[in-house]
Amino acid sequence: MASPTVRFAGHLPRLDAAFAAGRVFVAPLRFGSGLKGKLLTAMAHGLPIVASDVATEGMGLRPGHDYLAADDAESFAAAILRPLDHDPLSPS
Repeated sequence: MASPTVRFAGHLPRLDAAFAAGRVFVAPLRFGSGLKGKLLTAMAHGLPIVASDVATEGMGLRPGHDYLAADDAESFAAAILRPLDHDPLSPS
């Protein structure tokens, strides 16, 4: 799955540099519970978030305001491109 535009870093003892280098945080979770720490960390670093409903459960986040919602391959692909082209939460 690695490509010229996607690199898998493996284990990182600290995530600060990875979040600082990122342009968008993607959380395509299909199952899980509780607060998702990496999602909160990405938000704290100011990254635009693209997430499934499951990824944001219980957090009180508003789709289209706090993050871009996506739940299938097509909507994830479209939402991931938005922050790369313009302000992620402005009208398309």
